[in-house]
Formats: sequence, structure tokens, C-alpha cells
Amino acid sequence: ETNEDGVAPIIVDVQERKRHTIGVGVSYSTAEGPGGRVFFEHRNIFGNGEIGRVELRGTQVEQSAKVSLTRPWPKIDGEVFANGAFSNETTDAFDARSFEVSGGLSKRWLNDNLETRGAIAFETTRIRNTSLDARTNQDERNYFVSTPLTVIWDSEDDLLNPQKGFRASFNVTPYAGSDYFTQSELAARSRVHFGEDDLVTLAARMALGATFGSSFTNLPLNKRFYAGGGGSVRGYGFQEAGPLDSEGDPLGGRSKVEGAFETRVKVMNNIQVAGFVDAGSVSPDSVPDFTDEYFIGVGGGLRYFSPVGPIRLDVAFPLDKRETDRGFQIYIALGQPF
Repeated sequence: ETNEDGVAPIIVDVQERKRHTIGVGVSYSTAEGPGGRVFFEHRNIFGNGEIGRVELRGTQVEQSAKVSLTRPWPKIDGEVFANGAFSNETTDAFDARSFEVSGGLSKRWLNDNLETRGAIAFETTRIRNTSLDARTNQDERNYFVSTPLTVIWDSEDDLLNPQKGFRASFNVTPYAGSDYFTQSELAARSRVHFGEDDLVTLAARMALGATFGSSFTNLPLNKRFYAGGGGSVRGYGFQEAGPLDSEGDPLGGRSKVEGAFETRVKVMNNIQVAGFVDAGSVSPDSVPDFTDEYFIGVGGGLRYFSPVGPIRLDVAFPLDKRETDRGFQIYIALGQPF
């Protein structure tokens, strides 16, 4: 019973959650082919809330393996992290094998909506230019030390199907080693709802990228910006929403601009139809020009709200099709695109 101050004791029985998780995922797109992902996560490894994770990903254009370890730092409301990753990229623009190790510190602010991250990383890459004019070139080896600094605002309420809030991130990464340059990226996304039971959803995203301190020719191929594909400009092939060489291979750029707008309408409790417009451009200039040629893709799709999240099917078409572009692209994945 309550005491004279109206307070009653409460007994809480706390039980630790299961420490291990195994997860798998699949995707498909005509731009990148079939894709898969598998991960293993071990929580509270040493008894202080550590999280260890091993993740394997693969598509026709990229395969990667990543190992990470994070440890909470309650005194600053943050965590310490360390990562190791290997990736193999086989694209029309280049072939590259990369290895990277990094470590850093993150801190959360403002009810965990704001996160700041700082790290130091070392990476080495063996890369080959696969364009027509460079096929006789030998592999090049690059070495870089970088210090990525990131600020993230994330008030979204769900990872796969956010309904409220917005997400914005800004990253600055200075590189030193085989060359000296700094890259920065800005990205944001959000959505609004209309009608009874949020019948209509309008969603939008944007992304900007810039490179300072290196010429277009000297910038490593795997550090250039590219546009095109399911996570970029739908309707165009992977990395192909930009300038191409004489063989039709992507050249990339030192800067990029991307934007997308999507309208989603519920037709049943668990089915949603969508129409979208994506646009993007890459440039050899260090900052976006905004007057360069834009590549625009349009299309539509279905969203089926399964127990594990929305399963997405999108079909997109390049608005100004070139001879090297496919007539359409298909994307199948779990989760809203943004």
C-alpha cells in the first residue's frame, strides 16, 4: 500500500534479452542483379553492453565483409567503436579491392535525436580503370589516412517505414596519403501525410557532394561521385546517370546533385501504390554547378506491408534514354526507398 506521501514500492524483475541475432535479407534490381545480406550479432560480449557484429553483403557489382565492435560510454552518452571491412567492386567504371580499419567516438545530444561522430581510418585499395582507353594500364595501389567527421539529425520513428520525423546528415572527410583532398556530403529526407488515416504520403530526399583539393584526373576512381541505381536515380543503370566515355562506361565526377520526390497512396490496409521522379547529376567541378545536364527517371511501384516491413517493387524509366541505357529498371527490396 502507499505510504502517507502517496508512494508505493515497485518490484521490477529484469531479465537480459537473448545475446545473439542472426539475420538475412535479399534484394533484386536489373541495375545491380540479385543481392543478399547475412549478419551475426553478439550483444554484451564482455559484460559492459558491447555489441559485436559480422556482416556479409553481395551483389553482382559489389561484395563486402565487415566486422564491428561498439562499447557504450555512459558518462558522455555515447559509444566507442572500431570497424574492419573488405570490399570487392566490379563495375563498368572500375574494379577495386579495398581494405579499411577505423575507430572513433560518437555522442548523442538532444534526447538522442542529434549524433556527432569522429573517427580515424586507414584504407588501402588496389584499383584498375576498366574504361576502353585504359585497359592496358596496370593496377594502381592507393593508401589513405582519413578523419571522417559526421553530424546526424534523426527523429524518424522507424527504420524501414518511417512515418514521422526527418533525417539529415553532413559529413566532412579529409584524406591524406597517395593524394590530398577533402570530400563533403549533405543528405536529407522527410515526408508529410494527408487525408484520413494518412491516406496519401508525399516523401522527398536530396543529396549533395563536393570534393576539394584534387583534380578530376588525379581523384581515385573509387572516390569519385556517381549517380544511378536503386539508391540513387532509379531508371538508370548503376553509376550510369552521368557522363560516359566512348565505350559507354561511367566517368564519375568530383561533385554530385541528387533529388527525388515520391507520392504514396494506400489502396488497401496493407498495400500502397507509389509514383516517383528521381533526378541526378555528377560533374568534374569540385562543387555542384546546378546547371549541368540532369538525368531524370520516372516510374511507379507497389508496397506490401508485411510483418517484417514494407516489401517494395519499383519499375522506373529513363526520361531521356541514351543508346547505352536500358528501357526500364526493376527494383525489389525491403523497406521504403526514403
